[in-house]
Amino acid sequence: MQFPKTFQEFIDNYSFEDRKEIYTNGSDLISSFRVMQAWEHYMDLFRDAYELSDGDIYIFGYYCKKILKDMEEL
Repeated sequence: MQFPKTFQEFIDNYSFEDRKEIYTNGSDLISSFRVMQAWEHYMDLFRDAYELSDGDIYIFGYYCKKILKDMEEL
């Protein structure tokens, strides 16, 4: 599975409308397994950044900004 570069794209790609309004008033829903897949994928990126920073909050912040910038450029 290829993950979208932004969370909004993730919502656009994997959401579906509650047409019968059984669970909501017609809002978009996302399957929980898709949310878990995205969580695991994106958290792995930030976990790697934390490990690279060796616990230094400033270096970790640098890596997080780089990850977010790289995601926007995909």
